[in-house]
Amino acid sequence: MKGKELLYLLGFRPAARTYGHKIASYPVDGGTVEYANWLHPKQNPYRFSQAEVDFLRSFIRPGDCAIDIGARLGDTALPMALACGPNGTVLAFEPNRYVFKVLEVNSGLNGGRVNIVPLNYAVTEQDGDFVFNYSDPGYSNGGFQEGISVFRHGHTFPLDVKGVALEPLLKNKHPEVLEKLRYLKVDTEGYDLSVMKSIRGLLAAKRPYIRTEVYKWLSADRRRETFQFLTELGYGVHTLDDKWQLNPLSSEAEMHQSYNFDIFAVPR
Repeated sequence: MKGKELLYLLGFRPAARTYGHKIASYPVDGGTVEYANWLHPKQNPYRFSQAEVDFLRSFIRPGDCAIDIGARLGDTALPMALACGPNGTVLAFEPNRYVFKVLEVNSGLNGGRVNIVPLNYAVTEQDGDFVFNYSDPGYSNGGFQEGISVFRHGHTFPLDVKGVALEPLLKNKHPEVLEKLRYLKVDTEGYDLSVMKSIRGLLAAKRPYIRTEVYKWLSADRRRETFQFLTELGYGVHTLDDKWQLNPLSSEAEMHQSYNFDIFAVPR
């Protein structure tokens, strides 16, 4: 932990800061899409990728539904929504109210081409109030670092968030997503396995494609458990590289080959 972070941990934290956004256009499918870039100084401008949209279209059909857990500003929800098309739906969950404001803006752009529903919740085992931790007074990066010492992750800015159990929410408010679920993305700063365990029944019944993160501070046990959880559900586990290529993982030992990476689970 850096000296500045130690001071923050001891309570010497600056006041919360808010930042606006700026809308930019990006080329896609022979036209353009709009995206609101958050002006937080630690947030890099969005790098939209036609290759990502094309990759997702290998798995998602027009009219399908997808869920983005840990959607942040909408950078992954937008490509997912382009793959689902206007007759599909992407539910975008983001508990951090500072970035959620920009997610709402992005969800309202590109009307008639996408259907993104922003939801200001964390996905948790039960409905309730939780405290997540973030890295700076602008709350740019962080989450619920389950089982990871604050002295290791260094996220010392607490934020009250609302948690919601996913399956009851889908049944009561979004039955169309429950019926047509095809794709799930989970990126929750080390809490991914707990999220997936909380919806085990949904995964077993609907068998969506799953993209999830192996967080850099994730323990060897949690890495191994993540691999076992997915394979026991009948998924083939792959790494997903920055060129949108899948590379199969043949054993749980390969979950330790890299510090931080994404995995992509394909139902067998």
